[in-house]
Amino acid sequence: MYRLKMVKLSILILLAITFLTALMSNTVQSPDTEVQVYNVIATPHCIPPDGCAVIYACFHNLNNTHPTDLLLVKTKLINSECCVVYQYSKVIGPLDPDETVCNVPIGYVSNLDPDCYIICVEVWEGCACPSNLVGTGCGCLLVYPHPEFDLSISIQNDQLMGGSYLEYKIKLSSSIPEIEPCPPCWPYYPCSPCWPCDCWPCDCWCPICPCEPNYGTYSFTVEITITDPSGVEVYSKSYTTTLPVPGIDEREFEYHIPADAQAGVYKLEVNVIGKVNISETDYFTVIEYKPILSAEMTAPSSVDAGSEFDITVSLFNSGNAIARSIWVTLETNIPEEWFKEGKQKTIGMLPPYTTTTIKFPVNVPSDASGTYTVKARITGYQIYMWTSELSIEVKPQAQTGGQGEPTGSVEVDISREENILDGSLLLRIEVSSRLPVDVTVEQSVPQGLILLTYPGGKIVDNTISWDVTLTPSETSTLTCIFKISGDFRGTIIIPSAKVLYQGSVIVESSEDKIELLPQIVEDGYESRDAFSWTKVVTLVNNGNATSEPFTYTITLPSGYSYSSSYPAAISTGNTVQWSIPPLKPGESITLIVRASSIAVKILIVSAIAIAAISLIAAAAILIRKK
Repeated sequence: MYRLKMVKLSILILLAITFLTALMSNTVQSPDTEVQVYNVIATPHCIPPDGCAVIYACFHNLNNTHPTDLLLVKTKLINSECCVVYQYSKVIGPLDPDETVCNVPIGYVSNLDPDCYIICVEVWEGCACPSNLVGTGCGCLLVYPHPEFDLSISIQNDQLMGGSYLEYKIKLSSSIPEIEPCPPCWPYYPCSPCWPCDCWPCDCWCPICPCEPNYGTYSFTVEITITDPSGVEVYSKSYTTTLPVPGIDEREFEYHIPADAQAGVYKLEVNVIGKVNISETDYFTVIEYKPILSAEMTAPSSVDAGSEFDITVSLFNSGNAIARSIWVTLETNIPEEWFKEGKQKTIGMLPPYTTTTIKFPVNVPSDASGTYTVKARITGYQIYMWTSELSIEVKPQAQTGGQGEPTGSVEVDISREENILDGSLLLRIEVSSRLPVDVTVEQSVPQGLILLTYPGGKIVDNTISWDVTLTPSETSTLTCIFKISGDFRGTIIIPSAKVLYQGSVIVESSEDKIELLPQIVEDGYESRDAFSWTKVVTLVNNGNATSEPFTYTITLPSGYSYSSSYPAAISTGNTVQWSIPPLKPGESITLIVRASSIAVKILIVSAIAIAAISLIAAAAILIRKK
């Protein structure tokens, strides 16, 4: 009996469940359910790439008699290439008959690429297994592009010297790129067959709303570095800035170039670090501070005996420093007595980018003839150079005769030039005749020198001889080179050169003496103030021989004591002494000594002592009080 009652109860429960299920099924799939979706809006409707927006919509139950079931709202964000870049689902409702709900948040988007987007909304009835699409709607969203940034460097002067200032500007600017509005109807026709949404945006009202971009401000760190020609960083600086869009941040800077800065090309690099990273590079050149001298010598190629002419030397300083202690010396076989004002002149100093001209007047005797050579040696502080060699022909009255035999008395001219170059003595002997004649030229080897070369000659008993045929229109030039001992200093006696005709001497040059001596020239300056004294001395060898090692002493002025020196020196009392190594011709050395004021030192020590005594006295008073 009990079992029969339980079976009847189970049948009743099953019938009740079947009835309720059928009732619910008829409610969910009611063909009369229709929901209007409108006012699909992104707030804000245009955003920057790193911005965000909330999507809202309104929903209206168009059925006046039946409520809806729970509604599943699917939100999709579709770009201009028909790709779904965002989707979100949310359950709302149920909605009563003819009920409207507005400003319902149905999505949140952020960090989108710049583009025009369609907001596609689908409403499905039921939330567990939705199968009935009851409404669609659409809206639009514009993501405008990133702002544009530009960095530039402006250097006022890119050619500078040590000790000067580099002035430059850094300009960081931002601008708004051109923004194109979204088209009124999406998708574009090529996308139509693959549109990934059940709503059709061309049937929706999607206005083209005006868009006023609001980028806000951007913070940046600007790093500045300068590297020298060796790639070593010599300067760095950084600062921070906040830049609106659009906006400009322009600043001026200066960099003090050390006086002893390495010459060459320097790199100025600017790196901007922040939301975007930008780099820019510019270059400037540090010019070496020194004189650069060029010389040109001019003279006529030929002159007549008994005439006058000038040998002219022009000097131009193309460097950026003053050329000091300039001497111009002519090296020539023209006799000394022909020069009206001598063969050596000085111009003292030559400022940068200036030219000067020196003239050496020459008076040619009426009985002179032959070919002479001349070149100029220019010496000074940091200067040692030669001009090119010129030849000057002195033309006498012409005489004629047979080849190799004179028609009258034999008259042969001889001249000799001596040059010292790189530890060697070069003799150049020139012989000429107004008549054709065969002669022999002899030159004895100077004592203490070693014969190196004698082209076309022969050596017998320490005497060089050349057999020469002279013609009236030509001058024969003979050369020989001797080696000079590296440590030789003093006088070299050069025996006369002789011309022999038929075994007899018919003419000979004078016996010459060459002084091989160093000539140490001193140049410099000193400066002082209440605290210190500095002296700079430059020693240069303007002679033609290497100097011996020597000592150089500077006496400090009264009231100053030794502080430092360069190169390292020995300080004894109020004197500072250097040991100077041998200096070759044209070589120089710079000495620097610095001293400090004794009176200032005493004042400082006294001040320290008084302060110490005051502290001790104050401490004693405190102890007594305790």
